[in-house]
Amino acid sequence: MNRYQPVSTPPGSEPGSRTAQRPFGRPLAYVRTSAATVDELDGTRWREQGSCAGHPRGGWFEDTRTPAAHTARRICARCPVRRRCLAASLLYGEEYGIWGGLDPEQRELLHARLRDGKPLRAVVDDAVPPALVHLPRPLGGDAA
Repeated sequence: MNRYQPVSTPPGSEPGSRTAQRPFGRPLAYVRTSAATVDELDGTRWREQGSCAGHPRGGWFEDTRTPAAHTARRICARCPVRRRCLAASLLYGEEYGIWGGLDPEQRELLHARLRDGKPLRAVVDDAVPPALVHLPRPLGGDAA
């Protein structure tokens, strides 16, 4: 799939929904995080709380230069689960789409830090400081 082709419904999603209702798969071996974080990020509950869940159409999987993609980023900027979304995309190596407000090229810079051994939480904290996003509940351990 070409990353610049629009995708109407991401694989594993219900038609008309922007949230995947399937487990992500296998975490990338080089990502340092706890088993509890992996369990939390692989679940679907946090995804249902995402701002994108209420938008049946959006630019999350369109060319990152389009107005729709810019709108998607603005929605992500106010999302209560933005940090979890970004963390999940990094943990599972999502290649396509805007996740946590970042496109694939932006996430690749974060992957370089993860490959250098930086913990997932630290990488997410640097990319999206906790003070910038309202979290629905406090996170324990190293959950992102």
